[in-house]
Amino acid sequence: MTFLPCYVAMQLTGIIHDVSLFFVIGASYGMFSHLFLDMLTRRGIPLLYPLTSKSFRIANFKGGGIGDKLAIYSCTILIILMLLNFKVPFL
Repeated sequence: MTFLPCYVAMQLTGIIHDVSLFFVIGASYGMFSHLFLDMLTRRGIPLLYPLTSKSFRIANFKGGGIGDKLAIYSCTILIILMLLNFKVPFL
């Protein structure tokens, strides 16, 4: 279930007022990108889990290699620089 219908329901019922729509949209993008990237691995993900336990995958990549570590370290550095409000010249 996505965050957007939950956000709309909570706003209509008056349960929550402090949740920003940008947070909800960002969390939804994060959730869907995580699912998509998990579909790129060998194991895949069970998209229709209550109906079937068959795993769906798009590619057959193996994680944990040097490319994986390089991506993690470079993204971590970029996130730290963005949090420090450092202007990255190529972004």
